[in-house]
Amino acid sequence: MRKYSPILLIALLGYFLLINEVKSQTHILERTVKHDTLTPKFGKNRKHYANVLFSAGFIVSPSQNIDIKYGAAMEYALGGYYKRRLNKKFSVGATLMFRSQTHRLKNSLLPIASNYTGEFYRFTLPTFELAPFLRFNFDKLRGDHLGTFLDLSAGAGVPVWVDYSQELKNNTNSTKEFTSISNLPYLTPIHGFVEARLGYRSIVIYTHWRLNNVFISSKLNEMYQKSFDLPKATVGLMVAF
Repeated sequence: MRKYSPILLIALLGYFLLINEVKSQTHILERTVKHDTLTPKFGKNRKHYANVLFSAGFIVSPSQNIDIKYGAAMEYALGGYYKRRLNKKFSVGATLMFRSQTHRLKNSLLPIASNYTGEFYRFTLPTFELAPFLRFNFDKLRGDHLGTFLDLSAGAGVPVWVDYSQELKNNTNSTKEFTSISNLPYLTPIHGFVEARLGYRSIVIYTHWRLNNVFISSKLNEMYQKSFDLPKATVGLMVAF
């Protein structure tokens, strides 16, 4: 039987160990990570989320001494919101919106001469609004715009201006005259409001309720010997882009 030197056996054993080590190291170096191992914190269904909102609705509540054409009285709002998830059930956030309400009236609020006939009368109320909200999440999607959730919000709005416009027809020569009055001196500088939003999948239904009057009653009584105010509540649909 052929005998092998112990030195040769040790050399062969070292060679095989070295080859295996190199192969193992090469395998580690060639490993590719297909997915980011860090969990993102910003985005849909994440801890932080932001989006753009658009809503449109109808004015539904009674007015004070103003005859409203409710089918033609509408509002739209455009803005955005930020939401921070606290856990799977609750989130907090805030919205910043530009809201514009258009109220079509049945009668003029100003005296009209006997030889004129009113064509249309309109109040326009654009407002910037800021409001924090609390969200209750009802499903595994945790309340993003594809989930099921309830938002309860309260905030404040600052009217940009209030514009009253009317178009009259002169019965003598059949001409039309357009009148617009803005920067009304009896406008309330700031108002509070509450809002509720119910979201189901891609549909969000909201109701918005202004807490105080648009106009200052004492100043109206001084100028016109009467007071009036616009409706407070609207109901509509909201979408998130």
